[in-house]
Amino acid sequence: MNASMEFSFAMLEMQVFHMPDNQLLVNPQVMHKTEITERRVISVDQVNGGIAETLESNSSQGELRIKKDSGQTYEYWNELLEYLVLDDVSVRLPTPSTKGSLWFELPPRAYQSWITIYRLKPNTIGVFVRFRKDALGHYLFEYLYNMQDALMPLLPEGAEFVPDKLQIKFSTLTLEWMSEEFWKDAFDFYQLHLNQIYASIKPLLLQALDGYEG
Repeated sequence: MNASMEFSFAMLEMQVFHMPDNQLLVNPQVMHKTEITERRVISVDQVNGGIAETLESNSSQGELRIKKDSGQTYEYWNELLEYLVLDDVSVRLPTPSTKGSLWFELPPRAYQSWITIYRLKPNTIGVFVRFRKDALGHYLFEYLYNMQDALMPLLPEGAEFVPDKLQIKFSTLTLEWMSEEFWKDAFDFYQLHLNQIYASIKPLLLQALDGYEG
C-alpha cells in the first residue's frame, strides 16, 4: 500500500465452489501477508517540559474484524468436530479451518469425491457431495445417478443430482449460525447429513470402484 495513492495491492488466491441455488462459495486467501508498520509519535509539552511518546499502528478496524471473524470461524468448526459423532468410525475427520467450509473424504480419496459442509452469511448452512471432473469422477457420479430411484429415500431431505456440476445437493437450513446459541442446531444438521450420506453413498462408491478397477 502506498499512502500517496488512493489504492492498494494484494496477492490473493481464490477458491470458488458452486453451491446450491446458483450461489458461489468463495474462499479468499492472502498469499503474502502485509507487514504492519509501527509509527512512533513524540510530542513535547513546551510549558511543562515533558515529553510523551505514543505508539500507533497502521492496522485498520477492517483487519481487526477479519481476525475476529477468522477466530470465530475456527472455533465454530473446532466445536463441531468435538461434538460430531459419526456412525462410520473409519472416517478421518478434517482439521478446523478459518474458512467457511470443511471437506470430508469419500472413496476412493478426498480429492476425487468429497462431502462439503458450509455456512454462508447471513444465516444459511448446507451440505453437498461433489466429484472431481475427470474420467473416474464422471463414472462415480453416473453410477449413483443411475441408482437414484433406490438411493433417494436414503439420502437427506431435498436431495437433487446436478449432472453438469457432478454434484448432489440437499436442502439448506436457515438459522443464526453467527450466534453460539444456535450452534448445536447447526451441528445436529451437519451430523445427520453426514451420517445419512456415509451410510447410503459410501457402500455404493466402493461397489462402483470394484467394477471400475475390474
